[in-house]
Amino acid sequence: MSFLLSKVNGIERRIGIANGTFFFMASTLMVKVIGALYKIPLFNLLGTEGIGLYQMVFPVYALLLTFSGGGVSTAMTRLVGEGYNGEDLLKKCLKIFAPLGLFFTFFLLTFANKIAFLQGNELAAGLYRAISPSVFFVSLIACVRGYFQGKSNFTPTALSQVIEQLVKAVSGLIALLLVQGSILLKGIIACLAITLSELIALLFLLIKLKASKEKSKENIIKEEKLISYGYAFKFILPITLSSIVLPIASFLDSFIAINALKGIFYDKATSLYGVYTGGVDAVISLPVNLLHCLTLGFLPKISLNKKGVKVFWGVVFTAGLAGIAVIFTAPLVSDFLFKSGEFSSILTTLLQYSSISIILHSGLHAVNLLLLSVNKQRVSLINLLSGVICKIILSVSLIKIPKINVFGMLISDVGCYFVALILNLVYICYILKSKTAGKANENNVSGIGRRSKFTFRKSV
Repeated sequence: MSFLLSKVNGIERRIGIANGTFFFMASTLMVKVIGALYKIPLFNLLGTEGIGLYQMVFPVYALLLTFSGGGVSTAMTRLVGEGYNGEDLLKKCLKIFAPLGLFFTFFLLTFANKIAFLQGNELAAGLYRAISPSVFFVSLIACVRGYFQGKSNFTPTALSQVIEQLVKAVSGLIALLLVQGSILLKGIIACLAITLSELIALLFLLIKLKASKEKSKENIIKEEKLISYGYAFKFILPITLSSIVLPIASFLDSFIAINALKGIFYDKATSLYGVYTGGVDAVISLPVNLLHCLTLGFLPKISLNKKGVKVFWGVVFTAGLAGIAVIFTAPLVSDFLFKSGEFSSILTTLLQYSSISIILHSGLHAVNLLLLSVNKQRVSLINLLSGVICKIILSVSLIKIPKINVFGMLISDVGCYFVALILNLVYICYILKSKTAGKANENNVSGIGRRSKFTFRKSV
């Protein structure tokens, strides 16, 4: 690992960045790829019903993670970068978010049965209990990562992300291959692998934190500002709210979809939910995440101008090629990668139609970065909320229709991305038109000035 880090540091020096930024970008890309590829063998080992149970847990889990630590690392990065004392901020954030994480862990343990019942399959209760400690671990992880990132040290975050994904994938797959049991037991094992991965990542970060503090004692510590609890909470809250929109949509979808599908497919409802969320999403998310990570590389230089628009169209074009590839390879993917048996034809059709999601979702990521470059995050948040409202309406209306059934989930996702993307593009066109009009007015004013000066000279 030290050899790898030395090589990465050399690359960073040559391209003019430091402190693990390049490694952070590369590791983020690696994590996304591992996560997407992990779902393929997991799908086959758990089966359609097992992956359905597994995917049922994640909308609720992701929502609780966002409440107990979403936006913390981003906010701490900004605050420490602005000159606030990192150690003081870390202590205060831990005092705020560690109790929140602990509360939501006990919430999952206590209400696992009721949540699973409301979603439409009570077997998921065991999976909720297995994954519940992760909520507490992640709330601590978010704070420690924010501390390091605020110090412009991205290496601990990068390494912890890779460790997290590798431990989850390796331990989960080995345990599932060795342990023979019911679908419920296999689902619990997969969730325990997540809990183990978060625990190992947290221990790694705490070791790095201890070493970092011992090293900082040896150096001269500059005077830094202290932050109040109130200001820290007010700063973190808006960032948390902006990151909570899509988890809320997935959370609501998990309750809507299975209950609606049960009215059509009865005991196979969970399996169909798993085919879409575990099979289709695994394939579609791979190109979307790859393009998103690559687009993030342009973030320091991207701006709302002709070059920024070219980046957007480049993303859309590449996403289009990926979508075409998915259309033609869908039967192969369904037959060889996902052994979905009786649902093979449905999976193939869903994959082919979902290819449009690659274009829309990738385009939405790129447009959000363009708006971020001109500090218009609120606009993208409001537009995304509009897309989510559209998604919920479509889900409630379409999934219960027998002829549409699980395809209603696909239509609602496409509708969400389409509405948010179009609204963002309309706003961007408005900004660009305003800039063009502003430049035209400046040219007219300067032209009038030159003409009046010329007239004055002529008269003299």
